[in-house]
Amino acid sequence: MTLSTWIMRVGAKLIGLPVAVAVVLFAVSNRHLVDIALWPFSGGLAMPVYLVTLLALLLGFVLGAVAMWLSAGRLRRRARRAERTAKSLGRDLALAESGQDAPAR
Repeated sequence: MTLSTWIMRVGAKLIGLPVAVAVVLFAVSNRHLVDIALWPFSGGLAMPVYLVTLLALLLGFVLGAVAMWLSAGRLRRRARRAERTAKSLGRDLALAESGQDAPAR
């Protein structure tokens, strides 16, 4: 195990443990029920406050991750194109160094 891997693991534990403790403490202290009603639908749903809060945070995290993934699509496409170009130029260079003619494009 390299030093950087070890640092990442220890750092993740140093951050993750206090966050986990805070989540558990939040859940224990907010167990009372709240009614969740969505406007176009009739009826409601009774859920603990901590569950409503954690689900809202999870939904925000997932939506943010999807938005970031979609916005980075152009960069991923450019990276793939650059990688193909680099491989093609590397093959052409190897052919040129060996004395053979590069194929016409």
